[in-house]
Amino acid sequence: MWRRDLEEMGDGEPKPHKTQSTAEVLGRKRHNSVHWAISPRWGTGEWRGFGWSVCLMLALHLAVFLWRLPPSSYSPWPATPATWTPLRRTTAPVIPTPPARESKAPPRRPPTPALSRRVPGLLNVHLVPHTHDDVGWLKTVDQYYVGSNASIQPAAVRHIISGVVDALLKDPSKTFTYVEMAFFARWWQEQGEVRRADVRALVSSGQLSFANGGWCMHDEAAAHFADMIDQTTLGHGFLRDAFGPAALPRVGWQLDPFGHSAVQASHLGSGVGFEAVFFGRADQDDVSARVRRRAMEFTWRGSPSLGPKADVKGFILSQYGNYGPPPGHCYDQLCSDPLWQDNPALEDYNVPIMVQRFEAAVNEQAAWFRGSSRGSGSGGKSGGNSRGGAGKDDGGVYSTTIGSRSEAE
Repeated sequence: MWRRDLEEMGDGEPKPHKTQSTAEVLGRKRHNSVHWAISPRWGTGEWRGFGWSVCLMLALHLAVFLWRLPPSSYSPWPATPATWTPLRRTTAPVIPTPPARESKAPPRRPPTPALSRRVPGLLNVHLVPHTHDDVGWLKTVDQYYVGSNASIQPAAVRHIISGVVDALLKDPSKTFTYVEMAFFARWWQEQGEVRRADVRALVSSGQLSFANGGWCMHDEAAAHFADMIDQTTLGHGFLRDAFGPAALPRVGWQLDPFGHSAVQASHLGSGVGFEAVFFGRADQDDVSARVRRRAMEFTWRGSPSLGPKADVKGFILSQYGNYGPPPGHCYDQLCSDPLWQDNPALEDYNVPIMVQRFEAAVNEQAAWFRGSSRGSGSGGKSGGNSRGGAGKDDGGVYSTTIGSRSEAE
């Protein structure tokens, strides 16, 4: 077949003695061009033209390739092999950086420590504004964060965090405590550098602090201890990366778990550097007995084998089994308790009666403890860190083992 092609196709045209139609001639030319590209006929003018085209293209590619390299990469005598430059260009284009905007936040002074505000001889009350943002309960985590699916529950954690930060920036005397890092990490990723700098300043000054610091406020009765440790590690890792080790919590804030385990005291209490762990719920019979004995604060010994070195201070905040304010003093949007109306020129002025109610609630709670300082949470369902409430005496050693609890006076 190759010989027949040489005889019939000298310059791509059919022999005169063969009669072909126009369509056959065109089809033959297309066949010739394909055949020529695959197996060119050496010595013909077609091959010489093709060879010059290929040489020209290779020369152009080589010139562009050498132009993209630094001169040292194709020098014939490099000083040492270590000075050779990789063949791929590694220099990134220079993108101009826009000038950084200065923060518009007013200058802040560190808040006055709680200890310096204590008045000797009086009952000191510490109001602790804090969060309790469920990391998934009635809605998904993202729905809680953005505020969608409000027909189930009107909660939008994104706006809670933004509103708190704005309030802290406006008033240096205010403080706040945040708990659940699953939401705070989402909010943090959405902020620019100016906003992040403001928040870092709030953390550094002590206006914004963190309690627990886990990805969520884990349960203790049903959760596996490995999951409790893992989620705490995840949240503390985020805080360390974002704000440094000084921002790590010093207080455990287990207000909503149903039941408490020894792992929380030994491994996730003193084991992570907590000075105290606060409960919002506990066994009702145990709470009633502690209220009668004024033993709502105690030393929690989670591991008999580790002994006192793994002890942590424990506090049960309320006999009512919640994490919020005293009854009658809930000012959340979902509550129906009366608000403080402090303008005597308007109707329903109620400051005197509200003061009496608050004093009664404080005295009731004071009777549950032996110390001279009382802590009261001021959190909402979708509302810390309490460093007040450390009393002079405690209610004995609270020893726990997996699945059971006993007291040792």
